[in-house]
Amino acid sequence: MMPVYNFNLEEKKVMIVFGTRPELIKLIPLLIEIDNSELRRFFITVYLTQHTSMIEDQLNFWNIQPDVTLTITRSKLTQLLSSSLTQLQELSDQLPSLKYVLIQGDTNTALSVSNFTFLNQLKLLHLEAGLRSQNLSSPFPEEYNRLIASKVAYFHFAPSENAKQNLLNEGVRQDDIMVTGNTGIDALKLALSKTGMI
Repeated sequence: MMPVYNFNLEEKKVMIVFGTRPELIKLIPLLIEIDNSELRRFFITVYLTQHTSMIEDQLNFWNIQPDVTLTITRSKLTQLLSSSLTQLQELSDQLPSLKYVLIQGDTNTALSVSNFTFLNQLKLLHLEAGLRSQNLSSPFPEEYNRLIASKVAYFHFAPSENAKQNLLNEGVRQDDIMVTGNTGIDALKLALSKTGMI
């Protein structure tokens, strides 16, 4: 039996997915803006539990409560992928208006969501797109995860001009890339302001 949610599933058009503490931190500026927006009802935030104890302090610090928490198997990378795909599919089957899915970075959560969006013909929005080491084995598996996300993404939010150039070199259209800067720096500034340090 699927859980009953205290919001209108039919309104949700954009899913934001995070599974690790670094992802959450870099999404904080966006999540805060969305929470304070009248458009909030169109978004659904999903926490895939790639990290558990490491992420709780950030959720508490920012007073963020994901709309949905999906508990996944994490013992091996293949199991993480399989478990994530299954649970994302079960959730999305309840979201008839879903069109966009946003991910951050190059984690295994990002890889899972990239596959999920492609197989469901949804539009993937990739934050921190275009980072490259040019070595598929290092960092492992992050470089692979980045390439897959970029291959299927509908729109790319690059943190720097270098990242943008990497995407252009791989054939991504310039109109499909926006240089946003590093949202981790934005989150740091917000944290310093929140704690009264600036």
